[in-house]
Amino acid sequence: MLRPIVPDAIRPAVLERLVASTPAVEDGPPTPVDRRWPPDVAPQDVADWLTAHAPDRTEAERIRTAIMAMVELWSELSEQDAAGTRAVVLGALDNGNLAYTCSFAARAFQAWRAIQRDLKRPAMAVDAGKPNHDLVCGMRDLPKDKKPRKAKVLDGRAEILAPDGRAVQLTLVLDSTGGLHQATIETLREWGGWEGVRPWAALRGLFSIEGGRSGAVRWTLETHLEALGYADRARRDPEVRRRVASEVELLTKLELAVYAPDGRLRARQPLIAVGTKYDALQGSEWALEGMELKVNEWLYRGVRDPKTGELGSNWHPAPAELAQIDHVRFPYAIVLGLILPIRWRWDLGQKPYCALTGATLLATAGIKFSQAKPVRAWDTLQRNLDELQRRGGLDRYEWSGKPWSLEATCRLYPPQWARDRTIHGLTPHELPAPVPVITGHELITWRKQKSLSQSSAAKALGVGIATIKRAESEPEAPLGRAIREALTKLQPPSDTDGIKSQ
Repeated sequence: MLRPIVPDAIRPAVLERLVASTPAVEDGPPTPVDRRWPPDVAPQDVADWLTAHAPDRTEAERIRTAIMAMVELWSELSEQDAAGTRAVVLGALDNGNLAYTCSFAARAFQAWRAIQRDLKRPAMAVDAGKPNHDLVCGMRDLPKDKKPRKAKVLDGRAEILAPDGRAVQLTLVLDSTGGLHQATIETLREWGGWEGVRPWAALRGLFSIEGGRSGAVRWTLETHLEALGYADRARRDPEVRRRVASEVELLTKLELAVYAPDGRLRARQPLIAVGTKYDALQGSEWALEGMELKVNEWLYRGVRDPKTGELGSNWHPAPAELAQIDHVRFPYAIVLGLILPIRWRWDLGQKPYCALTGATLLATAGIKFSQAKPVRAWDTLQRNLDELQRRGGLDRYEWSGKPWSLEATCRLYPPQWARDRTIHGLTPHELPAPVPVITGHELITWRKQKSLSQSSAAKALGVGIATIKRAESEPEAPLGRAIREALTKLQPPSDTDGIKSQ
């Protein structure tokens, strides 16, 4: 019995990519009979892929059967006449003209290979609920000029995001004197700028990747710096480490107030709940290096149900690279990268894109429009949309009507790798959950459980014995990146090829 060349679970995704890659023809749908061979595909790879499904047949029979199976699938999706398509392909095969049919098989292989690659792409799961949407919009709308301002004080709390008709607001609990510490004020002023959205995106990515989409993570400053895309030299800079740690610490001090539509307070909880904290000695001072964090369930219940622990159904993937976008050059790309997945989820199953007028798109990004200098706003929008595309957060955008105008409609399409995970329900090849070893003391415990000496542990992890000794000499300090990566590599990778997601 022949094993399907493309498993049922992955067939729609392969065919969708085939349709997108096949040139249109006049007076009819695209046709698989196309003699052009993809330049980035090796013929031997295609032959191996086609013939692997029927090892008991001759190579010619396997290729012929596989190509016909691909054509049947094409006809199924494109609603083209299956009998007519089959006749064309059979005629090409019988005449010895494999240029047409084999090139189609090559494009099918190309689509399958792209899906396998994209399923390995790390991504954050964005909750598509209204509280999360309103929170990101509130961050976007905070004043960005960093000028000193008096926070509105209400019930012993300093209000950060005014409700303004929305369902959420942020508050900061005041200290015993009824005011804010100067250091907190300075950090809050920075967080009010575009730089504040970037660490929030990094945390969302860590909750999904390091935390296995659980909404909880054993956060370390090192993993956060990596998520932000800092180079090794910057990671060693004490000032960079202090600033980034203070940004995350501020997020842990904020409260999320969720309101019902009638204005009644539904819940007031920490934005991020904090468990154990880990400090490390930096010079002559102790500095924050790690924490156990859990995001507010109102901002993550669409990703995972807090009661049952099952994966939720109200989320959309976004690229982890959002946190690495330069917040000075492309601040609006980060915001759009967090909001558009929510809008795509709202439209899921209704249309394959999110449609916004030019005026709404500018407002969604937080770009101010001036009638005196309209070109500036549109140039800024285009640069940020292009950057979001480059980072894998947007497939393409198309204008209906006069492009780059307030009245025209812009259709924004989600990236294909995201459609594979939402529309087609493909489960990504997620990394195994990190081993619970993040401090020197836990490394000692792990080593002794496996009856390893320091020397044998160093050999098993592929690091120097000096690295092991240095880590164990600081029991409370988080482990360095080299040991953490080595511990993760010791775990077997997950195999979810073509499996439907929960």
